Amino acid sequence: MDILSIIGIAIALSFDSFAAAITCGLNCKPLSWKYKFMIPISFGMIQAGMPLIGYFAGYNLLQFIDAWDHWLAFGLLFLIGAHMLREGFMKQEAPKQFIMGVKVIITMSFATSIDALATGFSLGLLKVNIWLAVAIIFFVTFVASVLGLMTGKNVRTPAMKKWSTIAGGVILIGIGLKVAISHMLDHGLLS
Repeated sequence: MDILSIIGIAIALSFDSFAAAITCGLNCKPLSWKYKFMIPISFGMIQAGMPLIGYFAGYNLLQFIDAWDHWLAFGLLFLIGAHMLREGFMKQEAPKQFIMGVKVIITMSFATSIDALATGFSLGLLKVNIWLAVAIIFFVTFVASVLGLMTGKNVRTPAMKKWSTIAGGVILIGIGLKVAISHMLDHGLLS
């Protein structure tokens, strides 16, 4: 998998964190600098840590599923992307104002990173340089969270979460299709 695909995965995974950070900016009482820093760090660290866990679980299983690993990677990315699309098209309730705290930040960080665990499993199957992927995922998620906080503070549009989630789903499905098509081309299944 090339670096552009890893960046694409990082961007797709960061959309949930971006949307959650927008929600914080839109709905939280004014945030102190402590929380303005803690939100992107927490989102980035957990978003990068989940693929690392998934990677090592996936890499250890590689010897058992080497013949169909590309199909499994495609299926996982497709399912994650489809789930994000479904979430994006579901009717959203009006957000409520809440008070930000460490527990809320950590809970949101894990909630927005569940997809990254399965993506890490896919990265393990594809034998990706996980340390480079983790660094890119952390950086992209950190930047996306900072931008989300700034956007949420300055823009009041509930459609933002919907379209960022849809875009993330489309990107993951596209990367999954690229993996499947590359596998078929490499094995002469597409001429």
